[in-house]
Amino acid sequence: MKKSKVKLINRGKVRETYMLLDYPNMLLLVASDRISTHNVVHDSLIPRKGDVLNALTVYWLTKVFPRIGLEGDHHLIACGSAIFNFVLKDEFEDPDDLVRRAILVEKLEIVPVEFIFRTYLTGSLYDKFYSKGIENPYGEFLPEGLAKMSKLDELLFTPTEKSETDDPIISADVVNTYHPGYDLARYAYIYIQKELNNVGIELIDSKLELGLNRAGEFVIADEVFTPDSSRFCEIGAIKEGEDPPWLDKQIARDEVSRIWAKTGDKKPVTFSPETIKALTNVYLDIFERITGQPLGES
Repeated sequence: MKKSKVKLINRGKVRETYMLLDYPNMLLLVASDRISTHNVVHDSLIPRKGDVLNALTVYWLTKVFPRIGLEGDHHLIACGSAIFNFVLKDEFEDPDDLVRRAILVEKLEIVPVEFIFRTYLTGSLYDKFYSKGIENPYGEFLPEGLAKMSKLDELLFTPTEKSETDDPIISADVVNTYHPGYDLARYAYIYIQKELNNVGIELIDSKLELGLNRAGEFVIADEVFTPDSSRFCEIGAIKEGEDPPWLDKQIARDEVSRIWAKTGDKKPVTFSPETIKALTNVYLDIFERITGQPLGES
């Protein structure tokens, strides 16, 4: 099997994307320790964060998806040292680091929608719309009088554009346009929530991305059910009207909002050593709680 050189084609908020010069239908995605909130990449790095995002995505796609009937419904081709079946090792200064942080995936036609599902009323849905008495822009009915962190009667779909501004989209329009993809994403959310509940964790909400493969089929792309793309907390910690102790990136979002409210300047934040340590611990802890094993050391 030929081993390919690579070319960096995109440096995103958290990941670098490389094309394989000899395999035009493959991409190499490399997770970093960068952290972003509110579409801003902050100055601080969160040690081990990239390791967790990559390892947890691999866990869901390789260990859990086959068990819940979703084997093949994703873009993953290779992970770990198997990526060097396709990529030349000497393309990177630290191949061992690449093993921890990278996945090799099929190049897809990405759907320009973020498929967001919610079990509880919180986040932007509550802060921007419901708490202010503004009708939500997703076209979804919500009864009056709900408190923050109220459990919703039904799983709520609140899609947004895949853009820098994350503008809301009428949910029915997305369902009608991308119906098989919507069904796939909803099914994954429901069954992963059950998996999490089995280990005492509640899935509050999550964002999924989809693409069309070469066969024209919808598959799940990017990271899945990580502390960057999802909100987690312990089941027993949920109380209506209060934020629970978060087990995800929400800790960083809340800290950034606090700093910005104080400074009045929405610029990249440098987190305190205490916040950085807390975030690293949260990322490592949620990985161990979900998988039952600690993440190996660097």
